[in-house]
Amino acid sequence: PVIPIFTLSYSRIARLGENLCGFRMLGRGVDPKDALVKLLFELGLLNQIPEKQLYSNEVDGPIKLLDKAGLLQEHKAILAVSGKLGVEYLDIDNPDLSGTFNPSSFVGQVTPELCWNKLLLPLKELKGRVWVACANPLDIDSVRSMEFSLSKPIKLIIVEEFKLKRAL
Repeated sequence: PVIPIFTLSYSRIARLGENLCGFRMLGRGVDPKDALVKLLFELGLLNQIPEKQLYSNEVDGPIKLLDKAGLLQEHKAILAVSGKLGVEYLDIDNPDLSGTFNPSSFVGQVTPELCWNKLLLPLKELKGRVWVACANPLDIDSVRSMEFSLSKPIKLIIVEEFKLKRAL
């Protein structure tokens, strides 16, 4: 049987999220969209926590929806979340980096449905860890699903959702 290797990186992210947001995130049924919005509020990027229908639907993630509503700027929010959680930001559209990514090498390991439904994209493997782009690093259950599918530890990379969708 495949045993996922739970890495320090997202366990640390979960603990930071718990401390910042005031609730447990791992295995407690906390909606990762709510957790991310609460973090954005705590970071001062939102004046108040908006109604859930403003940041939750089946198509777009919370940062993208809040950007569309004019409540924040997606790039600024991504950088703030990156800095607070210690998750590296990467501009996956940067032409200097384009040759370093090879998502197609993970085709047999992860399904397109997992990538699209969870907004996660494996980019490359380096030193035994798979770099995975995400739009919401607080979505711990999705990260666990990806790590289980890959059977390798992962390093989360936060990216803008529109760039992630374009790459998918």
